[in-house]
Amino acid sequence: KMAGNGVLPYLMAWLLFGLCQGLARPNLGLQSRNVPTLEFARRDFLGLRRRQPCNLMAGGLMSLLKEGLVGTQNNPHGSAVLVNNVKQLEDAMQIRRNVFVEEQGIALAFDHWDKSDLGEWVLKPNVYHALSYSVDGEPAGTGRLVVQTTGRTKYGEVSNVAVLKDYRKTGRAKSVMKLLHETAEKEGVSWLALNAQTHAIGFYETLGYRTQNIFYTEPRDGPNGVLAYMTKSLENPVDQ
Repeated sequence: KMAGNGVLPYLMAWLLFGLCQGLARPNLGLQSRNVPTLEFARRDFLGLRRRQPCNLMAGGLMSLLKEGLVGTQNNPHGSAVLVNNVKQLEDAMQIRRNVFVEEQGIALAFDHWDKSDLGEWVLKPNVYHALSYSVDGEPAGTGRLVVQTTGRTKYGEVSNVAVLKDYRKTGRAKSVMKLLHETAEKEGVSWLALNAQTHAIGFYETLGYRTQNIFYTEPRDGPNGVLAYMTKSLENPVDQ
């Protein structure tokens, strides 16, 4: 899915296609009865030669955009997109591996919401992964929303929000959370919950979450095993 400000790459591809077509007949306005037909044939051939690599570049750009392999963001905060293919999912998992496993030493950074019974990465119907790119199109941040039902109420569990070191303090975590919140609202979710590492409590409070409990476990989700259980109502949201 394309972010709201992701029109620019598509506009660029469209303009490139237009330029390609213009190269096909560069001197069309100079046509007259005094110019031999053979000369126009030569010009058409040269125009086609100029147009062919141009068309390939424009077509390649459109293909990458459709496959979701190129970021469609053009703002410094890197708007997030929902993961919709295996390549994007692998990018999201690599960010989590870099941050949680390698940087923080959390061995169990993945669970059954990420994998099939065969241990392969898989997109499940009630699981939404957000992926934020850098302005250069590199994967920079991610987060996950799992939508579940209790009785007649839908609720969402937000987890695995991670941003690579080079892109922190640039608004990417906020763009990931914004997309997850919007997705939860579209799915009819009434409230959200998450387990926050202590250093992230203040960040989540700015997004309307409130701490319900602090608990201590083995360092499964936090380097020191201290987590804050936080919730946010979507029926009476706090301004973000």
